[in-house]
Order: sequence, then C-alpha cells, then structure tokens
Amino acid sequence: MLRRFVFALAAAAMAFVTVSASRAQDEIRYYDRAKKTEVAAKGTISEETPAQIAYKTSGGRTEKVSVSDVIDVQYKTRKSLEYRDALRKDDRVDQAKDGADRRKAGEAAIEAYKKLTEEIDDSKLAQRHIQFRLARLLARLADDDPTQLEPAIQALQKFQGDHANAWQTSEAAKTLARLLEKKGDLAGAQKIYAGLAARKDIPKEVRQQADLLVCKALIDNNQHAAAEQKLQDLSKGLPADDPQALRVQVYLADCLSVSGKADDAEKRLQAIIAKATEPDVLALTYNTLGDCYRRQATPADLDKAFWQYLWVDVKYNQDRQEHARALYYLSKLFDQVRKDPARAGECRKRLVDDKQFAGSEYQKRAVKEETK
Repeated sequence: MLRRFVFALAAAAMAFVTVSASRAQDEIRYYDRAKKTEVAAKGTISEETPAQIAYKTSGGRTEKVSVSDVIDVQYKTRKSLEYRDALRKDDRVDQAKDGADRRKAGEAAIEAYKKLTEEIDDSKLAQRHIQFRLARLLARLADDDPTQLEPAIQALQKFQGDHANAWQTSEAAKTLARLLEKKGDLAGAQKIYAGLAARKDIPKEVRQQADLLVCKALIDNNQHAAAEQKLQDLSKGLPADDPQALRVQVYLADCLSVSGKADDAEKRLQAIIAKATEPDVLALTYNTLGDCYRRQATPADLDKAFWQYLWVDVKYNQDRQEHARALYYLSKLFDQVRKDPARAGECRKRLVDDKQFAGSEYQKRAVKEETK
C-alpha cells in the first residue's frame, strides 16, 4: 500500500514538472507606444532579427515587436530560477545607495551571469542574451569605475563580432559607441554610428537616430563646425516635411545654441514648432528649446526653459527618451525656478522608478546623482 502511494506521488510530481515545463514560455517586455505603457507578452519566440522579434502566442497567432520598443526578454530555459536570480541581482545595481554599494551589487551580478553562461545549455538565445546583459552591465559600471571601461568595450566588441545579426545589435552598438566617446575615441564612436546608420536590416528610426548620434557626438565634443557640416549633408535630398529633415534642423539649431547664437537658435526652433506635426519631433524641439533657454541661465530664461520641458511631460510624451530628458530637467527646475521641491521629487521618482525609462541616458544620470 505504502509503495503504491509513493509511486503515485512520484508519478504526480513528474506529471506536474512535465506540465509546468510545457507551460513555460518566453517573455518579451516592450513599450507599447499606443498605450504608452510597458507590456509583458508571453509566447514562443519563432524568429529574431536586427529589426524585430516574432513570437507565437498560446493561441497560435504570430506577433511581432520592433527592436526599438523592446525593453528586455526572458527566455525559456531549465535554469529559469537562476536566470531570474541573475536579473534581480542586475536590477539591484541601479537600486544601490552609493558607489560602493553599486560596485558590490555589480560584482554579484557579474558572478551570476558568468555562472549562467556555463550552465545554460538548452537555449542558445538565452546564452546570447546573458552575454549581452553582462556586457551592458559592465558598461553601466564603467560610468562610476574607470577600470571597467576597457572590459566593457571588449565585451561589447566581442558581442558584436559574435552576434552581428542579433536583435540586440543596435543597442550594443550604441552602448559601445558611447563608451568609445567616454574613452576619448571620437573617431571610433563615429565609425560605429555610421556603420549602424548604413545598415538596411534595422528599423528606419534606429538608422536615423544613428545619423543624428554622430552629430550629437560632435556637438558634445565642441566640434560644432564638423557637426554643422554633417547635418547639412544629411539634410540634402530630404523632403522639407520629412520628420527626419525637421530633426536635422533641430540639431542645427542646437549647434547655434551651444556656440553662443541663442537668438538665432530660438527663432529656428520656434519656426519648427509652428510647422511640425509629429509628436516625437515636437518633443525633441521643445526639449532643445528648453536647453537653449537653460544655457543662458538668467531667471527669466530658466522660467522659459521650465515651460518647454513641461510641454513634453504633459503633451508630447510619446517618445520615452525625450520624455526622460524632460523629466530630468523638470526635477531640477521645479526646485530651482518654481520653488517646489515636492514636485521636483515627484519628477525624479517617476524618472527613476518607471520601467519605460529603463536604460535611458537621463535615468542613468538621475540614479547616479541620487546615489552619490
């Protein structure tokens, strides 16, 4: 009797494991632009390209997500518990209270990722993603620790060499270029951006962003004449009403602003606002106008800057990168200009806590400032 009971219990346990395994699915977290919120979709990934991820739902329907909207992927693997543990340790890096705590959290996450690369043998997609996340983690740690800069660059270069056609390739390339800029290798960063812009197998908006990132790198490194020439070259052949043409004009105005020609920059930006219709273009333009006013730093100009960023937060918040930028400066100007530290704190909290801003430049800045 007892033996039959034990056998039945074992059989039930095996059946539970089998059913649980069959129910296990990949999970794609992405930003839904229509709903303006993060979505977690479950299914079985059927295809990954530099442009999109395709997956089949439990009902057999095939859905596709553009890589420009993907936040992260959790792959089905028999090491799912260890996988989730590594991701949790990675998340703790951004939740750290100070630099020392961040280094400690980073070391734990690195160890967990390295262990996973050795243990996961049932999913090449999961192995590849762990390699990407490890490289990206090293890049984040390099923001605080210069000794991590070279290891991060090498890890990203290896990932690009091993997986040039992965869905992560655009993000890996942009992160690599940013690190090369940080290292002082502007030519290397420009080469990465230019290579990304020339690829035909990635989304159009990513290629266009890469073109403009070349120009931004030049502006940030005070090479305004070179940036202006590059922008003029980009504008040739673009229809006047093309959103990319308007973005180029916004960056040209930014060149004027940083080189001290604030009045000319303001006129150009106001003209773009008057004719632009795309929310993303308007967000970029209002934020750039805010930057223009903010650089002048008078009380009246700072008040003007405040209203530009507020327009983006309230109305033109469809682009998560530009929305993050607006929240970052609102978190400062609510305090500095409006004398409202509570509202400043609310903006900062939204920027740091909201997952839609995960990985954005301005979320990283806010987190770093909070943990100093």
